[in-house]
Amino acid sequence: MRTIFLAAKYIAIQKDKDVIEADDIVEAVNSVEVTDPNFKKILASIGLKRSKDSTKIDEFAINVAMKNNTVKFSEEANKIKRIFEQNGYGFNTNISNLKKIDKNESLEEAWHTNQGCFSLINKIKKELEDKIYSQEQAIETILDKVVTFYYRKNTNSLKAIFFFLGPPATGKTYLAEILGEILTGYSTKVFNMSTYQGENQNFALTGLSAGYKNEREGDLTKFVKEHPKSICVFDEIEKAHPNVQNVFLDIMARGKTDDDFTKKTVDFSECIFIFTSNLGSELYSNKNFLNTMALEVNSAQNIILETISREKSTAYSRGEAEPIFKPEFLSRLAQGEIVLFNKLTFNALLRIARENFQTDVRNFEKAFDLKIEMPKEKELLLKANLLTYLPFIDARRIKSKFSQKIFDNITDLLRSCQKDIKKIKFIIDSEAIKSLKNIIKDDPKQNDDLIMDCFRKNQTLKFLSKIEVIGKTLIIKYHNAYITKLPKSVDYSDEAGSIIADIPSIKFDDIAGHEKAKKRLNEIATLLKNKEKIVNFNIDAPKGILLYGPPGTGKTMLAKAFANEAELPFISTTGSELLDMELMKKVFKRAREYAPSIIFIDEIDAIGKRDGSRLDILINQFLTEINGFGDSSDIFIIAATNLKEKLDPAILRSGRIDIHIHIGMLDKEARGYFIDKMLKNPTVGSINKNKLIKFSVGMSGADLQKAYREASLEALRNGLEGISEELILEHINNIKYGDKLTGKTYAQIQAETAYHEAGHAIISHILMPHVKIEQITVEPRGKAFGFVAFDREEDVKNLSFDDIKNQICVSFAGRTAEIYFQKNEGIDTGATNDLKVATNLAYNAVKNYGMSNIGYINLESIDSFGGKLNDKIDNEVLEILKGQKIRCEQLIKENEDKINKLAKLLMEKEVIDEDEFLKQVKDNA
Repeated sequence: MRTIFLAAKYIAIQKDKDVIEADDIVEAVNSVEVTDPNFKKILASIGLKRSKDSTKIDEFAINVAMKNNTVKFSEEANKIKRIFEQNGYGFNTNISNLKKIDKNESLEEAWHTNQGCFSLINKIKKELEDKIYSQEQAIETILDKVVTFYYRKNTNSLKAIFFFLGPPATGKTYLAEILGEILTGYSTKVFNMSTYQGENQNFALTGLSAGYKNEREGDLTKFVKEHPKSICVFDEIEKAHPNVQNVFLDIMARGKTDDDFTKKTVDFSECIFIFTSNLGSELYSNKNFLNTMALEVNSAQNIILETISREKSTAYSRGEAEPIFKPEFLSRLAQGEIVLFNKLTFNALLRIARENFQTDVRNFEKAFDLKIEMPKEKELLLKANLLTYLPFIDARRIKSKFSQKIFDNITDLLRSCQKDIKKIKFIIDSEAIKSLKNIIKDDPKQNDDLIMDCFRKNQTLKFLSKIEVIGKTLIIKYHNAYITKLPKSVDYSDEAGSIIADIPSIKFDDIAGHEKAKKRLNEIATLLKNKEKIVNFNIDAPKGILLYGPPGTGKTMLAKAFANEAELPFISTTGSELLDMELMKKVFKRAREYAPSIIFIDEIDAIGKRDGSRLDILINQFLTEINGFGDSSDIFIIAATNLKEKLDPAILRSGRIDIHIHIGMLDKEARGYFIDKMLKNPTVGSINKNKLIKFSVGMSGADLQKAYREASLEALRNGLEGISEELILEHINNIKYGDKLTGKTYAQIQAETAYHEAGHAIISHILMPHVKIEQITVEPRGKAFGFVAFDREEDVKNLSFDDIKNQICVSFAGRTAEIYFQKNEGIDTGATNDLKVATNLAYNAVKNYGMSNIGYINLESIDSFGGKLNDKIDNEVLEILKGQKIRCEQLIKENEDKINKLAKLLMEKEVIDEDEFLKQVKDNA
């Protein structure tokens, strides 16, 4: 009777019934083989007619009925059940067997005819597809192998070897278990390989000899001895110790092995081995690989095997990482069937959610004795609740949590509610429906893209509801739905070493200056968003950008803004971090999981150049990772450096990081942006913004922020209410030229320095009026006792011979003025740098620029050109320097009054800016 009642329960479940009815019992009786003749008489006496309807009842059906929740009997069915019991046929009375139908025949029996073979294959296919969703290709690969049982005689090896590969939670282990239930006559055992991580765990599989501690039969050999026809599933084989692989090598080679405890040989020739692994799962985010997988399965298998062969680990090695799979073991697996599993589609996940929800609704109604009323938009409600599991949505979470998440708030209210609730009603209002229809599309492919997009952007669906009670009805009303970004875990912790992928919020508009660089970056970002434009021109998409230039110029900010514009996840690392090969692989693996994505490598110069050292291996691995999979990669590299010349040329060659963009110091607009931010804070007195912009030429954003911070701290130390112009300028100069010197030295040299700098300034204004003077100071800073700061933003890069002579003359003007006004005291070491600049200018004019009587020559790359020519060059250089010295002396004499008054003003004020200098010159014209 047990078999009949369980069969009736299975039939009721299949018909989606709430109770087992009388006709289900009748159909169950018809679907099994009744062996007790007296029972048949009872059936006739109570008027039960043998229906023509029957359902395929096998061991699988009985197991389903046993595992499912309790299903009650209807009143009529209960009457029949009581009649059976009154006549001595209780639940445990044995009066029937399962019918022997095709599916329960052994494989060998089914192979007798072509019709039997293909009929069985089709039945297996249907049952697999009914339980395993979105894995048609994997099922087809398994069926292809099962067909070989028909025409290929068994050898001394295993019956079959399968290697299930794919991302987690895609049904690999579940399919193996279902296959064991479908192939009648086979017993299934799943071995969790994470429990075989010890160095001697191979003995756990094949036994430990008597006399040792923990002596016993092996887990594997004992099972196969007791079940010669078995399916052995080795789940997550990559987690087992490498020594365990040796056990499988022996079995796969000979089809048998010895148990070390019993000393008996165990035959594995009727066994099917299934190995599962998550290795290489990042490939399933690569569109090129997915296309290959769809069109060329063999090529896809080769690609993933090659990827797995390169996977290494230090878990079981001392020092250097070793391959996770031994080459010979991977070769054996490759000789079996490589079964590739897809990521589950939106529709597959929805199907899992729907089936679990329907079952739980029935159980919920029975448990709480109430009715659940779903809206006409029930399917939309299920889809929306499914998307609330984004960005990390998988089958395991959906199976275990989908219904619970919906019912949690309901059960909380039922516990606290004093009313007798008889009905639960779900409603979606019109606004929520409208929002959902904008998010969830009819096209399944668009919904698959939505899942991937939300994963990459770390987004989820918020589906808001409110609960109210009206009479005996509890109403759950969904009133709003929208996509929102979730915070990353690092927003709540200081987790070190995390490889975080996120789309930055900063935009190009948030970054001041760098207009040319931003325009170029924006163009490239637009191309990455519209790759079809590149395809039309039959060229490869760019793979990387190098941002190079001085430190503190905003290269990292620009990289983040690029990621925002391109709408790509951004993974940040550094060149020094990539010197760890394991970390390098993890970074690129994470990038492939989020692909298309961006890896930003700051200070990439830390990787260095290949020079025969161990760095060569790292750089070669880095180049391999950049090259990516196939003809193109969905990983885009942005690298930043202050030292472009230190990079290996292979990294920068065409097809790799081949777009190079210089990020220079801040221009006027950008400096103005930072100064505006600075001036929004407390200030004292009037502040000339343009003056600050002029004084800050050549400074980076980081420099300006530092100047403001130091000025603010000094203001706080001195009890000031805000920062003053003088204070800001002081710290700008500290950063640009060094801290101010104080003490006796300062008083002694001020006069000399004043005439020195006044000479530079006046002669520069006369000979080079286009070159603006930012400031003139006699405040000693660093190694300089004073200086004239020129505004170099408008420098002329293409110099004439007259320009060069003018610059030489200006360089001489400092010492010349000192000697003129201070006599021999003006001859000191303070002019050393001026003389160096003048000599270099004259030397380049003769030797490299062809500006002398020697002729049009350039000896820049030639070490020597003969003694006579060198003598001529020296003479020409000396002639130029002599001529400019005489010219300078004459100009100093002619402008004695201007220089004298400017020097006295400098001794009085110490610092003079451009406006004050020009006024002084004008007043003394």
